[in-house]
Amino acid sequence: MNVTLKAGPGFEDILPANASGDSAELLLEDGASLSELFDTIGLPEDRRCLSAVNDTIVPKAKRAATMLSDGDIVDVLPPLTGG
Repeated sequence: MNVTLKAGPGFEDILPANASGDSAELLLEDGASLSELFDTIGLPEDRRCLSAVNDTIVPKAKRAATMLSDGDIVDVLPPLTGG
C-alpha cells in the first residue's frame, strides 16, 4: 500500500532521499501500523513528536494499534508546547 509521509519542521531527516519538499510517498506492506511505519523510516521511539493520520492526532500509546490504509496521509510534527 502507498502512504504519504509529511515531515514538519525539524523532522526533514526522516524523509527518504527521493522526497519532494516536505513529503514522500512510501510503499508499505498491507496492514502496517503507524509504529511499523516509524520503524521503517528509522524514527526512534524516544524521539518526541506529534503524529497524525488523515488529520487525526494519534497518541503515542495508540501508534501500534493504528493500522494504516492505502492512500493515508501521515504527518510527523514537533510536539506541542506552550503554557
